[in-house]
Amino acid sequence: MIKHPSATRLYQLDSSDMEKLGLPYGTLLLVDSSVKPNIGQFAMLRHEGIILCRRMEKRNQQIVFTNGNTEIIPIADETEVIGAVTSYIQVYNTVMM
Repeated sequence: MIKHPSATRLYQLDSSDMEKLGLPYGTLLLVDSSVKPNIGQFAMLRHEGIILCRRMEKRNQQIVFTNGNTEIIPIADETEVIGAVTSYIQVYNTVMM
């Protein structure tokens, strides 16, 4: 499951932003910083100082990141791709606080 241990980190979604794309609040994400995400794959980003999980898409010949709702983040100077989500574990019975 973990091909590059020194480049892999575990994150947990702390919002319901990605629910429309099948990743509910509390989902655990394995992120490999040595792997570049492909179109249609989930990625971890640092955008304006905030770490986010988003799906990489191509729209109008431009690479963007989306949460499946209305938010679209283009690749820009203030956007850093941390790595690709290589696996995820959905945690059931998570209570939002």
